[in-house]
Amino acid sequence: MPQTASSQPRLGILGRQPAMLQAALAQARALGLVAQGSTDDDTVLGWITTRAIDALIIGGGVEAATRQRLEPACRAAGVRVVPVASPAMLGEALRALAQRPS
Repeated sequence: MPQTASSQPRLGILGRQPAMLQAALAQARALGLVAQGSTDDDTVLGWITTRAIDALIIGGGVEAATRQRLEPACRAAGVRVVPVASPAMLGEALRALAQRPS
């Protein structure tokens, strides 16, 4: 899976609440991750199909229908899916991604 020069995975974050999404992006970037976020399913699908991301965090507020649409696309593109259901889980997931060896 292609990664950045810093060997950190390129991260996408999909969330429904803009304030929480911005907080998640700030937390990811503070850990040195290259991250982009969106509340729009089609934007995220574009990242997946163009392989602009290596991992996708899906927030707890994202509907099951969206998950069912995006997860197969992630598998096909080799994008790791990281579902999170709470802020604590988000922090754990981000720390794990930041420490992940290339």
